[in-house]
Amino acid sequence: MKIKMNKTRNPYPVEIPDQVSSRYYGKGNFKYGFSAILLLLLFLALSYPCCADYPGTDSYSNNNINSGIINNIPSGDKFLRKSLKNGTKILVQEKPGTGLVSAEIIIKVGLMQEMDTVAGITNIIQNMLMQEKINDVPLNQWMEEDGCILSVTAQEDYARISLLAPRDSFRVNFKRIIQVLKDPQFPEDTLEKEKKKEVGYIENSSSAMQSINEIFLQNFYRFHPYRQPVYGYKQTVERLTVDNLKEYYNKYYTGNRITVSVAGDVTGADVLDLCDKLLSDIPRKDGDNVDIPWEAVAQEKKVFLMTGSNIAWIYVGFPAPGIKSPDYPTMRVIESMLGEGLSCRLFIELREKEGLAYELASQYPQLEGPSYMVLYVVTTPEKIGRARKKLFQEIRRIKTDLVSDDELQSTKRKVLGKFLLDRETNSSRAFQSAFFSSLGLNYDYGSNIQAKIQNVTPEDIRNTARKYLDNQTLLIIQPNPPSPFDL
Repeated sequence: MKIKMNKTRNPYPVEIPDQVSSRYYGKGNFKYGFSAILLLLLFLALSYPCCADYPGTDSYSNNNINSGIINNIPSGDKFLRKSLKNGTKILVQEKPGTGLVSAEIIIKVGLMQEMDTVAGITNIIQNMLMQEKINDVPLNQWMEEDGCILSVTAQEDYARISLLAPRDSFRVNFKRIIQVLKDPQFPEDTLEKEKKKEVGYIENSSSAMQSINEIFLQNFYRFHPYRQPVYGYKQTVERLTVDNLKEYYNKYYTGNRITVSVAGDVTGADVLDLCDKLLSDIPRKDGDNVDIPWEAVAQEKKVFLMTGSNIAWIYVGFPAPGIKSPDYPTMRVIESMLGEGLSCRLFIELREKEGLAYELASQYPQLEGPSYMVLYVVTTPEKIGRARKKLFQEIRRIKTDLVSDDELQSTKRKVLGKFLLDRETNSSRAFQSAFFSSLGLNYDYGSNIQAKIQNVTPEDIRNTARKYLDNQTLLIIQPNPPSPFDL
């Protein structure tokens, strides 16, 4: 079985923005003649925020930076948001002088809508949108000729269209994207080519680690849609028809599932007007929300891989809170403390002190539904017993002993620093706002996450570890044992 771990999943797709201050309008009450009027006008000119409000929108100017909080809206930039009549959400962040504009379009559709029968359909649709033609020219060719970068992905909880454009060509190319989004044709010949390409990928681009991850997801999630790879299976992709694509697209690519976020060298009011004209007539369709109950079940499996190397893996996953959960910030700190970077506990205890690991790491994807935290160790078959014992000693220790304040503060700095370093561009800020809004959260929900990370205590670490670090799915992966005929 094949896995494409990095094609569609970024383990840290969420950046942590700052608190956004509300705009303040002072009122003066002057009654002392012409000089006082001049003073009043001077006061208003100096204190009035950077831009006027746009009718029907919420507007924020972030001129009050809360020390220590990573800022999603840099000082002086203006942020506007608006909901269209069909439920489409529009978010705009002005950043004058950069010469570039980023646009992120998030469609709230993914594995929860696909189920088994059409697994991989969202990924196929996203790839085909890039190849839709306007005046016989493919969309991606239009973008290239205008110096733009267009990319698409399908992830567990959403589909994503990303545009990075020079300021002067943003408007026309954004219109092209919306034109395609509103009326895709899905030509039969293009579908067949895309299916063949995707099946070839599924069959030929696997690695041992990818295969292990797929085995883990199948066992961990069992009946839950998250067990499926976002690119589907060979048999489901091969069965897809143009009618399947059109039915699925019309059902889920609807106005109330779309969030558009624009950041860069734009005028917010102009972007809101443009989006209102282009997007308001996309139909709204309510309902079809899927909620599948799920709980983790403890299990252990031994897997043998056909490989010529003398390598073994310990791959253990625990249930973990989704991005909306109040436990998410603490669990993120736990994951980093155990398995992220050269300063984590597993690296120090298993590799540095005991020499039991070639490689080790952690993974904690940000999902709307039930998530998981994976810890894995790459070692040799003869060391696998000792490495497993030491790994579970560290898991028990974080559940029983209070972490020291020095280690906790160091881990917090590591987590928050990673958020900051990974999110310095217009594209990342636009995605940040769209991601949270598409989940029904406030666009600056990340500021709450960051504040909670800063406030995590040793008791929080221990209590959350006790709550989640149980009912693990454990895979022990070893090279295929020799055949009796080889002895």
